[in-house]
Amino acid sequence: KRNKRDSVDITFMTSEPYVGHLGLGGVGGSQAELPEILAKHNIKTFANVRIEGMTASEVKYTQVEMLRETSGVVPSDFTMFIPPFAGQKVWTGVAGLASPNGQILVDEHMRALAFDSIFAIGAAVRLPAVETTPVPTGAPKTGFMIESMGTCAAQNIRSQIDAE
Repeated sequence: KRNKRDSVDITFMTSEPYVGHLGLGGVGGSQAELPEILAKHNIKTFANVRIEGMTASEVKYTQVEMLRETSGVVPSDFTMFIPPFAGQKVWTGVAGLASPNGQILVDEHMRALAFDSIFAIGAAVRLPAVETTPVPTGAPKTGFMIESMGTCAAQNIRSQIDAE
């Protein structure tokens, strides 16, 4: 509205191996379309990035390419950072229940691997990565996916109760 877009630099950094990966190995034409859209709006992009630190005025990063790592700094007046999904640390105290970052380990029925009577869905669960990437990148959790997880868990809980 204020015609200020061209007066600021915008940089998009992702741990994904390429812009448009989306945590899924690409969706449709995302690998070509997303970089093209960002470039059209003069948004710089960096993929395979591990954030090393931030201050009020800069973002320090390492970019991983094949067998080479390059460190850099991007000046920043405003930074929006979306950290990796993490679960509750309380779950890590229960042997076999969660990954080291607190996400519950579940099977395809949304049942905890170590406990038949515990089910979990959404951001609380650890989903396997779609593929191995130079910088670890998890699978996304969309509203539709979480709704499907809930339906699956509810049906399996009902089946478990009916079997008793």
